[in-house]
Formats: sequence, C-alpha cells, structure tokens
Amino acid sequence: MIESKYILSSVDAYYDEKLAEKKYLNDLKESIAEENEEYSDLKYRLRALNIERQKAEFLNNVELIRSLQKEIGELTLKFERVKSKLIADDQNKFDCKICADSGRVGDSHCRCYYKRIINECYAFMGTKNIAAHTFNDDTLSSAFDHGKEFSLVKRYLEKLPLTDKNILITGQKGTGKTFLTECLVNGAADKGLCAIMLSAFTLNNLFAKNVTASVQDKITLNEILCTSDLLVIDDLGAEPIYNKITVENLTAVISERLMNKKPFVITTNLTLNEISLRYGERAFSRICGKQTAIFEMNGKDLRLN
Repeated sequence: MIESKYILSSVDAYYDEKLAEKKYLNDLKESIAEENEEYSDLKYRLRALNIERQKAEFLNNVELIRSLQKEIGELTLKFERVKSKLIADDQNKFDCKICADSGRVGDSHCRCYYKRIINECYAFMGTKNIAAHTFNDDTLSSAFDHGKEFSLVKRYLEKLPLTDKNILITGQKGTGKTFLTECLVNGAADKGLCAIMLSAFTLNNLFAKNVTASVQDKITLNEILCTSDLLVIDDLGAEPIYNKITVENLTAVISERLMNKKPFVITTNLTLNEISLRYGERAFSRICGKQTAIFEMNGKDLRLN
C-alpha cells in the first residue's frame, strides 16, 4: 500500500464521514421508529429481559437462563419483523454494498478502500486515471499476434505484489502497448494494489510543477510515485525534455523505486539505443537494469540471459 500520510488520512477522513453520516441517519430512524407503540414496547421488553438474563447468569440459575434465552429469541424475531417494516433497508444507497461504506470487511480493508487510495492519488496530482481497459476487453493479442506478450504480463500480474521485477515494452505505435499496460494496472487495482498509470507527458508536467510546489506537496508527490505498489509510465519519449527537470526527476523516481523494491512498467516507441541517448547512461542503466525484463511487441525477447 502507498506510504503517504496525506493520502491515507484523506481516505480515512472519507470513511469517518460516511460512518458519522450513517450513525446520524440510524439515530434519526430510531427516534422516528420509537414513536410506534409496538416497536417501542418490544424494545423495552427486550431490554428488560436482557437485564433479567444478566442477573440469572450472575446467580448461575441455569434453568432461568435457558427460559429467558428462549423468550428473548422469540421476542427478537418479532422485534426485527416490526423494525424492518418501519426502518427501510439502505443497502442500495451505499457506494460500496460489500462493506456498506465502512472501508472494512472483517479484519481487512475492503477493495473499495484501495481504489479510493488510487482516486485520491490522481486527485492530488490533478490528473485522470487513463487506464480504461481490462484483460476482458482483449481483442488485440490475436489481432497483432501478441499472445505471448499478453500471457507474460498476465503471469506478471499474478506474481504482484511479491515480485520486484520491472518491465520495459518497446515497439512501434499502435501495436497495443498502452492497451496491455491498462489491463495490467486495472488488474493490479482489482487485487487491492495501489497501481498508478501516467503518460510520460503528464509525469513530466508533474515534475515541472513540482519545482514551485510546497514542501508537503513535494513529499506527497514523491510518495505517490515512489511507494505505490506499481507505477506504469506510458509512451516514454513522447514528452519534451526540460533542462534539469525531466531526466533528473525520472532517474530519481526509478532509482527510489528500485531501492524500495517497488516495480515499474514502461512503454516506449524508442529503441534501447534511443533511450540511452535521450536520457543518458545513468537513467538507462536503471530503466534497463538486471531487474527489468525487456521485450518488443513483435514478440522478440531483447533480454540477453
């Protein structure tokens, strides 16, 4: 999960607000329901019986406990029937029906919690999630004879987050590189991972804006880019090179992700030689290092084993 106090506190604040809203509505409905004589009477009788059961348990009166439990059970069923008629079920009003907008399922966070983290990341950066496709939309692997590449990326998805391997996908325009990485990043999100996908152009603009950002904003952007479970940079090489911004920041992000063992995936129309010439040997050695699997979308594996 992303290591950003700002992002996580924003997400937690959302669920706290939902919890307070839910409590207020429940209290309101309860007060309205108590105006019903049958509901109010049943609720009072149940409370009284539970007090009697506690006394019986204290005195260890087994026979009385058994009798009271039976009576409480019967009365509870009747109370719930009356309650269901007076208090409508709000299940359809929840944004997430799985956790009823609590953000948790048992002892774990709900899937919606992780997706909200991703949304908060994009909102902070002022960008949109460009990943619009999933593997269920796949018609390209057969059309472009890229079945091997799609299978490799699917296997890579299965290993996340227990792998620190990276992927560099090269190839000409229109061969499905972006589509494939969109499928990957959405698949990772479905697994409850914080997966961020940015075009190289958008990432470069974030680097430029970050020059004049506040210290806290700089920290938060760095945390998003460097601690997210997966970072996908699409179309590397399409962005302009800003002096002392583009290469330096790209190298810093890749270096920190390597140090944190947080994987990245990059797509590009550039050849390996063009990447080296454009970004320099230092950036090239990190992008195309031993932890990176490199392949073209024509299926040819460029990695020298």
